[in-house]
Amino acid sequence: MNGLLVVERIILESLQKKGKNIFEIEIDTHLDHNLLANLLPNLVMKNIVTYKNGIYFLNNQEKHNWLVSINQEENIKEEIKDIFSGLISSYFKKEINERPCLKVKKIWLTAKEEKILDAHLHNLEEFVRNIDQDKGRDDTKNKLHEKRLIFWGYSTYSKVVSELLDAV
Repeated sequence: MNGLLVVERIILESLQKKGKNIFEIEIDTHLDHNLLANLLPNLVMKNIVTYKNGIYFLNNQEKHNWLVSINQEENIKEEIKDIFSGLISSYFKKEINERPCLKVKKIWLTAKEEKILDAHLHNLEEFVRNIDQDKGRDDTKNKLHEKRLIFWGYSTYSKVVSELLDAV
């Protein structure tokens, strides 16, 4: 089994807590009904999702078979590339008031500045981890399509360029 498209993964995330009909999935994910009508049968055929009485469920009985496959490093790498590509495309669309926040800066850092940056990134990671682990949070009322994607990190310019050249 190959990896999943980002749109397939959002469907799985929507079904993670409970089974849903196609209309509930549409509301939760904000995906087009016709797209869902095409994707859901494929997920059923791949034995990732089951369908009973109009409700789609994650196939937890076969989860050990499909979860390892879709979460292989190469598949996760492709998903992250797709997410970045979508973020960049969304940023450069004409609707300025709906643009996502995207900041990229090429700068030189001293060793001291890099340590300060590392500390800030560590604090950000802790902040995000604490929100993610907040057991008192009731996420059942939240729509999956409203979930935020947050990115952080840095690298050297030469390393990024080198990786891009290796990919070609």
